[in-house]
Amino acid sequence: MSSPHKLASGPVTRVDLPWPAFTRLMAIALKVRFGLAGHWGLLRLLVAAIDPLIYAAILYFLLASIFGRSGVERYLFLVIGISALRWTVASLLDGAYFAVLRTRFAEVVRAPGVAALCAVLVPPTAVMLVSLAIVVAMVLVLNGHPEWNAAVSLKTLPWLALILPVQAAWNAAAVLLLARLKAARILAGPGPFVLLAGVLWLLSPTLYTFDDLPVAASLVFTTLNPISHLLAAYYNALWYGVTPSLDVLPAAGMVAVALICVLEWRRYRQPPTIIAPSGNPLLVIATATDSAPGLPVAIMGSIFRPWSSRLHGVSGRDLTEFMIAASGRSPLVGAVDLVAAESHLGRLFEDQISIYPSWGMAQLAFGFAIASPAQKLVLDGVLDAADPIFAAQAWARISAEAAGGRRIVVVTYRLFAPPVGAGGLFVAVRGGSILREGEIGVELTSFYEEVMEQGDLPDAAHDGVGRG
Repeated sequence: MSSPHKLASGPVTRVDLPWPAFTRLMAIALKVRFGLAGHWGLLRLLVAAIDPLIYAAILYFLLASIFGRSGVERYLFLVIGISALRWTVASLLDGAYFAVLRTRFAEVVRAPGVAALCAVLVPPTAVMLVSLAIVVAMVLVLNGHPEWNAAVSLKTLPWLALILPVQAAWNAAAVLLLARLKAARILAGPGPFVLLAGVLWLLSPTLYTFDDLPVAASLVFTTLNPISHLLAAYYNALWYGVTPSLDVLPAAGMVAVALICVLEWRRYRQPPTIIAPSGNPLLVIATATDSAPGLPVAIMGSIFRPWSSRLHGVSGRDLTEFMIAASGRSPLVGAVDLVAAESHLGRLFEDQISIYPSWGMAQLAFGFAIASPAQKLVLDGVLDAADPIFAAQAWARISAEAAGGRRIVVVTYRLFAPPVGAGGLFVAVRGGSILREGEIGVELTSFYEEVMEQGDLPDAAHDGVGRG
């Protein structure tokens, strides 16, 4: 019979991240992280911003009681230092989910790393900005104190426009480096990075002022410690009213940006080349060694893969809002509700995805894919974990969409069997080349029987575990 596929060329259906979508993504990141849609959302954000003041008060009491170290300047050093430390630590902890988010955003935007960094870094950055606003308010309230002159302290406040981006860039570089080390199985989580950040901050002028430091120890604790230069810039801008030193800060920012570019650079494959025929869904069956991650052949279309349930504190609705906001689709609520309807999850759609069973994640991924505006879809293992009832419903939906003009490819690593009476075409591949092709029905059943008799099953079919 004639080949059911054809060679073509063209980009996948992904979009750039325009400023309106970028802004909406930031708003959703804040809403999800602090629950701003609820009654207590703003209170959670405010409590997170006030945390450094509470910790600083505890440490100040200990320093004053045990070592006799007191004064307004010392308390401000503690507040600013702890606020900066909290920003970096919170970024690293949230950054543990960067790789999962980048994989999801890759389905809808051309810059998935930028979208994932936005989702990870915006909430702790917002907390840092609110904390600094509280510090500025303290400067104004305490104006007239013998140790304090608000006019002098605040005249260098605009320099924060340089200091904050430098720390933000290093936070982003740390998140990207953590993702690389986790991917290489060198680190399992952010623990070592958080410990390193804590040690560097302890060695910096947070628990002590520059005047407390002996001259002999200045080289180790300040000159060679990059965090000391950052904190000195904060202190100069917020307390001393002195222009921060430009000897280190601009260079540090440029190094951080260079690291971000290097760490985020990824080698992508050539544009996909195989497309489903018009009017029929195409089932691509991966056999033998083709069960390894990655498409067994190059396929043209927007690629959707199984979703991960490793994100904590995020519901099915939250994750869907992230994805749709990044893609710039409007109206947001209508698009999210369409995914909810297509996924057939009911109330589970509002629950945390960390409790989702594998079939729930499969239905969520399918609902998002089928509700997307892409005309060329590649469901890469999405239905492998679906239960038989939903799989039959999904195939009927796929067939209807294909009949309406969409080109849909379903890739299976488990010898997925469409429901009885289903139509469409199939292609079995091995090692990147086509092994068998035909029509779904008698020909597909015959092929599956041959594969099972020969024992040439995909690895996932042997162990019963799907990809994702």
